[in-house]
Amino acid sequence: NFTISAGSVTLPSGTLTIKGNFSNSGTFTHNSGTVKFSATATGKTINTGGIGTGKNFYNVEFDSVNGGWTISSNLRAENNFSIKNAASFTLQSGKTLEVNGVFTNLVGGASTTWTDTTLYLNKTGGGTFTINTKTQGGDVYGTLQIGPQTHVRVWNSSAQNYSVTSTASLYSMDHQGVDGSLYIWGSYQIGAGKSDFWSFGKDFDGEVLATGRQVNVRISPGSSITLADGTLEIVGTSSATTTIDRQGSTGNYSITLNSGTFKANYYQIRNTDANGLYIAGDVTVQSLDYGDYLLQITDGTMLKVNYQAINKNASLVIKGCVFNKAIGVTAGYNVYREGTANSAWTFTGHSGNYAGESYDYDPDADCGQIRWDDSVCYLHEEVSYRWRADNGIEILGGWTKKKSIPIINSSSNDLTDYQVKIKVGYNSTSSVNVDCEGNCQTDFDDIRFVSSDEKSVLNYWRESYSTSGIAVFWVKIPSLPANSTTTIYMYYGNPDAEYEGSGEKTFIFFDDFSGDLSTKWTSLSNATTIATTSAHYGGKVLSVGGSGSTNGSAFVRSSYFYGRDVAARILVYDLGNGVSGSEDADLGFLARYVDANNYLFGEHDTDVGFHMNQVVSGNQTQLAVDSGDYIQFNQWEWQEWIFWGTSATDHKAKHWNYATSEPSTYSLTASAVSYFSSGVIGLRTFDGQALIDVIFLRKYNSIEPTIGTPGSEQTAQTAQWLGPENTKVEVQKGENVRVRFLVRNTGDNLTSLQYRIQFAPKGDALSCEAVATSSFVDVPTTTNDIVFMATSSWFVGYPEDYQDQTTHQMKETTNSTFVAGRMVEATTNQTGQINLNSYQFTEIEYVIRFSQNATGSIYCFRVKLPDKDLDNYRKVATIEISQPPQVSNVSLNNGENIYLIEGSTTSVFASATVYDLNGYQDITSISAKVFRSGVGEDCSENSNNCYNAISCATSSCAGYSCHVSCEFSVWFNADPTASSTPWETENWIAKIVARDSKNYTGSATNSAESVDVMPLLAISVPGVLNYGELTPGSLTNPLSTSTPVTNTGNCSLDLSLFGTNMVSGNYSISVDKQRYATSSIDYYSATPLSSTSTLFDLNLPKNTSTSSLSTAQIWWGIEIPIPQPALLYKGTNYFEAQINQPPW
Repeated sequence: NFTISAGSVTLPSGTLTIKGNFSNSGTFTHNSGTVKFSATATGKTINTGGIGTGKNFYNVEFDSVNGGWTISSNLRAENNFSIKNAASFTLQSGKTLEVNGVFTNLVGGASTTWTDTTLYLNKTGGGTFTINTKTQGGDVYGTLQIGPQTHVRVWNSSAQNYSVTSTASLYSMDHQGVDGSLYIWGSYQIGAGKSDFWSFGKDFDGEVLATGRQVNVRISPGSSITLADGTLEIVGTSSATTTIDRQGSTGNYSITLNSGTFKANYYQIRNTDANGLYIAGDVTVQSLDYGDYLLQITDGTMLKVNYQAINKNASLVIKGCVFNKAIGVTAGYNVYREGTANSAWTFTGHSGNYAGESYDYDPDADCGQIRWDDSVCYLHEEVSYRWRADNGIEILGGWTKKKSIPIINSSSNDLTDYQVKIKVGYNSTSSVNVDCEGNCQTDFDDIRFVSSDEKSVLNYWRESYSTSGIAVFWVKIPSLPANSTTTIYMYYGNPDAEYEGSGEKTFIFFDDFSGDLSTKWTSLSNATTIATTSAHYGGKVLSVGGSGSTNGSAFVRSSYFYGRDVAARILVYDLGNGVSGSEDADLGFLARYVDANNYLFGEHDTDVGFHMNQVVSGNQTQLAVDSGDYIQFNQWEWQEWIFWGTSATDHKAKHWNYATSEPSTYSLTASAVSYFSSGVIGLRTFDGQALIDVIFLRKYNSIEPTIGTPGSEQTAQTAQWLGPENTKVEVQKGENVRVRFLVRNTGDNLTSLQYRIQFAPKGDALSCEAVATSSFVDVPTTTNDIVFMATSSWFVGYPEDYQDQTTHQMKETTNSTFVAGRMVEATTNQTGQINLNSYQFTEIEYVIRFSQNATGSIYCFRVKLPDKDLDNYRKVATIEISQPPQVSNVSLNNGENIYLIEGSTTSVFASATVYDLNGYQDITSISAKVFRSGVGEDCSENSNNCYNAISCATSSCAGYSCHVSCEFSVWFNADPTASSTPWETENWIAKIVARDSKNYTGSATNSAESVDVMPLLAISVPGVLNYGELTPGSLTNPLSTSTPVTNTGNCSLDLSLFGTNMVSGNYSISVDKQRYATSSIDYYSATPLSSTSTLFDLNLPKNTSTSSLSTAQIWWGIEIPIPQPALLYKGTNYFEAQINQPPW
């Protein structure tokens, strides 16, 4: 026990450990020390005598798993209070625990009691701390009171009452032990370096969860949430939306995003203040998709956005948000724009009773800086971009193979825009016209047909295909001169291509009934489209007539009138549900229908057979019949009718089952015919129902073109795409690259447009769309700038009036019509004149090159008109130069000479700054080498003069650069470069090499330094030289005892030798009685040892290996004088290494 009965006590400044009770009836001074309670049993009490001078602790700890304490008085810790381990902990009812530092509770639960007490967390000077962890210390407190500027986080906890001052905050995660529940009080700020997660798949601390859970955030009314340079992620799911609402049933709170990073997906916000979700500054907004907003304050807003956020996140598209207005709210806004931006945000796929253009605050116009699906935008805008290599022709980037196909027109008629049927095989077979040799997609989606000059892609439609089998295509060929062969090309070999065929663009008239029937058809009687899985085209069919005696009809609108030389094809299905005895639908194809008394028609029925008739002035005449050729019910049948010639033989027909091959001849030919110069086409049934899957009209020549032998497979020399649309790519300096833009006009018709390309460094902007307009300048046409217009060998891009045209290759999803653009090369930076009417788009392409002067990393490109910008830039082309890394400030051993360690290695460090304009993260590896300058950087590693680093570590990485330190283990035999050595004119060099993700390298050496490896004069000799037992007057002749001398340094050595007299008590043998030589020679020929240092020319070689050291023998002899007492004589011989004079 520790008891202060009276008087005053000063506690130690360190730690005072108390294993019993604490009681104070006097005063004490805490001395900024720690009182640690570590009882081994429960039942201990703590009574400080209250709160005030002489009664307060500084630091308090409870740390014993077996200890149990009750605090029976009010208690204040002027610094930290920690409950680390306890069997029980109780704050007596009615008492207050005040903590002026950090409060920690790792016990909690049933082991603690806080009922009817107050825990007052009031950190001196303010600050932030977390009470416990998510696995320890969850608790239920009495009154939890938070003092000014104190910001507290806690897990799995709650309180009976809360009192949080306006400048403080409480952030309760998994509140009350409920997984995913977050309660917030006070002024909560997410500052720099701080990240909060209100997400399904992450815990509140960012830990990825194995099993997600819904997050429900409840904020105390009057509280504020502020994002200030931190990160807030709110990511729910479609079935587990993150909900954000107030605590209780009244009041509001604020959420303000001033700066930092914000991401939200699948979230619901309720009961905010009048500002709603307020994006007040230049926040990086990664997403706002699938938000659920409710306007609950009259004249308030659900989402308020400052212009800085719009500029920073230029062209942001926000998908799937719901905006509703609550009952009783009379006015307000869905989105309120604050200030004037130079870009726009677009909300798409939105819903709710308060969604759309009508309810925003965006003063400019319908098509202002906040845009909606229902905004009326008349814009001349840059929609998208794509980068490609300058390695091929303009068409079909991404296609790899091609074959030539000769189309033979042996007639005397010039044919224009003629539809030719081409059968394509996956592999070679006699039943096809051309095959792809297994190099196309198995569904033939990548088949394209290209003009003779390979500058345009031809319109086509795929009639049918079987997987890895045969596909039937119709290709619209612009010109087939009479009595000649025209070569077109089939391109294939693109695994990413999608089918882009169009019956509308290929045929004179086409309808697969997938669209609005009334746009093409009129006079509809019992005729409607129905969806069916049996449809081969478009998913719908046209149903004409009905069961029993029901008739039906449909006529093509008069605006679709066709002249002569036309063939019509229809795909028919007779349901056989007509009147009994004549169940066929009597479907008639009507041609040149003038009126009910004048027209031609053809039928395939069960009454007459396959036949064609004419009606003139109400009188019907049969022109041809194949009697007995009756239609089969409930199966699809192709019919082709030719009713547009002037002679009888120009009227003919054939039919065949959908699953069989088309016959080569026509089974019907008219015997006589009347020619109607006008009229439309139509369909009608009598007493029955038929389905039409598709109908199309094509041009017809009595001698149809044929297909010759295709050419062999070739490589398609098309310029390859470097990445998907609207995707940044990387290129190298000095290489041509092409950029393609899609520009669309939804406003008034525009004429004589010339599009000029511009560029700007991206700099610190969040995206190229966010780069200020004033930063863009025209791409120069000369080669001395950062980037310039280049020339290409693949197209003509100058002069402007002769530029090659572009084909449609990019995605356009707004039902606009394509207009050919231009290809542009030096010496111009703009297109020739292009006309772009309303709801038309064009594609324009430029070839550019970055020079060696480009020092930036990411650049932005866009187009403009010569005198003004476009109305809008949805996407701005972004490209990154693959800049090699750079190395600078290389230093070896801090510029100091290197001193080695005898017989061992010395750790030597080389440091540098590594720099990569693509970001320091682009640096993938760093290596280093130190070497003697004379051997050069290409040396092979050895212990004498060339070392590779054993490790290189980076630190202080930020932005583009890192500090790097490389360690070398330099052996004792490394070549010295100081004076009096063979390498005294050299020094040691460090070279550091950085490598990036593209395998580019940058390097530098410590060229500003002169670092030498210093001579290490070191030898090793045995500790004892033993002459043995000798009698007075004797001598060792020749020299018979040797001493090995081993070089343990890095120089060639001589020795200095000297010694002392050998003594035994008062007797001695003079030092000069010892003699030495390099071999076992005559004693009297050897050199006497002296008491002063004498140079011995040993010529001990420099070590060139760390394992086999240079060693020499020194031979010794001695003469014993007379008289000399017979005793044990001892002395000391000294061996001193001396550097040998070069050369070594």
